[in-house]
Amino acid sequence: MDASTRARILVADDSPLILDMVRQVLEAAGHTVLTAPDGLAAINMVLRERPDLIISDVEMPEMTGLQLCRLLKGDPRTRGIPFLILSAHKEQYEQFWGRESGADDYLPKPFGPPALLERVQALLARFPRHSEPGKAIELPVTTRIEALEKVNASLERRLFEQTIIHGISTIAATASGERDTARAVLERLSRLVELTAGAFAFAKGGTSYVLVRGPVHPRTLQRLHAAIVTRLPLSDGELAAPALVAGAEYISERHPDSEPAIAVQPLQAAGHPVGFLGVARASGRDFDEPERELLDLVAGQAALVLENARLVEAERAHAQALAEQNDELRRLNRTITDLIATVTHDLRTPLTSVIGYLEFVLEDTKLQEETAEFVQIARRNGERMLQMINDILDLSRLEARRTPITPSPVPLSPILEEVVTLLRPDLDAKRQVYSEEIPADLPALMVDPDRLHQVLLNFLGNASKYTPEGGRIRASARVEGDRVRIAIQDTGMGLSKEDLRQVFGKFFRAQRPEMTGVTGTGLGLAIVKTVVELHGGEVFAESRLNEGSTFGCLLPIARAPR
Repeated sequence: MDASTRARILVADDSPLILDMVRQVLEAAGHTVLTAPDGLAAINMVLRERPDLIISDVEMPEMTGLQLCRLLKGDPRTRGIPFLILSAHKEQYEQFWGRESGADDYLPKPFGPPALLERVQALLARFPRHSEPGKAIELPVTTRIEALEKVNASLERRLFEQTIIHGISTIAATASGERDTARAVLERLSRLVELTAGAFAFAKGGTSYVLVRGPVHPRTLQRLHAAIVTRLPLSDGELAAPALVAGAEYISERHPDSEPAIAVQPLQAAGHPVGFLGVARASGRDFDEPERELLDLVAGQAALVLENARLVEAERAHAQALAEQNDELRRLNRTITDLIATVTHDLRTPLTSVIGYLEFVLEDTKLQEETAEFVQIARRNGERMLQMINDILDLSRLEARRTPITPSPVPLSPILEEVVTLLRPDLDAKRQVYSEEIPADLPALMVDPDRLHQVLLNFLGNASKYTPEGGRIRASARVEGDRVRIAIQDTGMGLSKEDLRQVFGKFFRAQRPEMTGVTGTGLGLAIVKTVVELHGGEVFAESRLNEGSTFGCLLPIARAPR
């Protein structure tokens, strides 16, 4: 080991065995080792010898290794010396306190020579060595009382800082918005530092807040405002923060006896500058170093609290805007629904009359064949239009929750049998084979029976409509958790993936040549989806083009009364 890598290392431990072991390992590696049996001796050794590295056990009499570390790291003369903590305890809280005390590394016991040397070399590489062997920094501490007083002063300062940080942090929980938060922070600061006025100014938006403590001349506020604004990183198009204005009751016409003292601290959140904290003292007495350190501490914590307040306020405003937009959309939706209901209702009555008159005309046996055919076409189109009007009216009422849904325990098989009977003429006309697989012990469904009939009629009716002659249709049901899965499978035309994604949408009709003659409103499956979801269920569809489809739903099981 050359001279550039040799170091003077102080080892502090109340155990002679540990001291000797560590000394032998370090000396074998070429280092010069100084030893101390306790914290007081270590302090004297540090001030007298100025080592390149300090290694200390945690548990020592009179002064712990953590207190020793905190004392040395709190002193500007010794804070640059790297500090390695040794401890037989591996608890996370002790490692936490080791870091809080300022330790640069932590080595749990027991440890071997390689681990110790690895930590030592890493610390020596991280910290430059400027010590002069044998040259004392100042007079050493000669009494345990003086050393402990220094430790206590350091701990009290730390407690004071933590109290300030905690106090500012709690403001966020009680203040309502950025303005209240800013004023509360300035109010707390005024209890710690003598000031005439304090202000926050933010780079974005040009917002500023001011707190005045007693009569102040406008010139003092102008000086404070100028000191802050000149530091704001303003780009083209941005305005400087508005001038700080105090209430009339605080304005003093008497000129201050001296120029006000001004202090400005930057506000940083997440490593980025967000604004400045400025304070003014009309007496002209400058802010000393402890006061400026306190301002820096308050500014650091206030930046986080104020930035959070701004984010919360922005989120609240955004949520309010969304709520208002949603209310407006709901109002418009109700208006559209009401309009649709009114129009469809008003259309249905005269259209029903037209269809009735057309049927009356068709009863006339003296009609010419061509005329009868025209009347028949008009009647079919009228019935198709009436069906569309009825579907639109039904869907609009369902979506507006104006059609009552009255669930009750309903067995599936009887409803399914009614639907199949109703569709039997269509099935037989196309020679379609229908089958079903419904377990005899299938539990009852908690549904509105009329709406279940509507859902099954739509599924089975579509299966028959889109399945060619001689095709097969199969109905099945099974329990899945607390719901029943009902599926209608066919060997029909099938759907493309693109069509399948929108098949439950309003007015959807697959555009394929083989479907040209198939009639429908394009609302049936949209109604089915709405009905099923109003029951707390869900719909599904599976399909492969030219191979068939499976449509179905999951509906809740009726629970037995307790």
